[in-house]
Amino acid sequence: MENDEFDIDLASLPKQKWVGDDHLVQYGGFWFVPQHISLIKRVIKHFNPFPTDVILASSPKTGTTWLKSLLYSILNHSSKHKLAFKHPHELVPFLEGPVLTHSNELPFSTALSDACRLFSTHISYQLLAKTLDSCESRIVYVTRNPKDNLVSLWHFMNKRRGHQPWTIDEAAYAFCHGVKPYGPYYDHVIGYRALYLKRPENVKFVTYEE
Repeated sequence: MENDEFDIDLASLPKQKWVGDDHLVQYGGFWFVPQHISLIKRVIKHFNPFPTDVILASSPKTGTTWLKSLLYSILNHSSKHKLAFKHPHELVPFLEGPVLTHSNELPFSTALSDACRLFSTHISYQLLAKTLDSCESRIVYVTRNPKDNLVSLWHFMNKRRGHQPWTIDEAAYAFCHGVKPYGPYYDHVIGYRALYLKRPENVKFVTYEE
């Protein structure tokens, strides 16, 4: 990504050791992988949802991929066969992925189906409040038993790294201190819970266990 207004001096942000030699940086009270900061800032500033959009919000490892499949099937019933050969992340893109172009436009400005566009995000409500409070989009938030979230994240990171194993004690310590991508976990959940209580007609709050 070219240098632009969203570049930030990462050295100026609070930093915390996480897994192995990796670090997370804190931005707006939440922890992120450093290379994601510019994309997240772009979403916060430029994402303008349509009233017909559906946004799946979640903290990582809480059932995001599973719920992407369900929502895509519901909203694109005639095209649900695509799930047989395309990953749900391809069909339901992350806003903080390379979705916004350098001109800050969504590459697919027309509806993904006759009904709506469908996106997902791990960005907290606290950082997206200005956008979400002023839109009529429907929001689905999924959360999960925090112990299961921790174990899922622990397995996920150990499988990804393939070396320098991350012990469950290290993972639990980091999780309980809020140091995880898009964490603290409880702040993330509380933010979207508050949005649901404020706008229950637009927000669906569901747990993985449900």
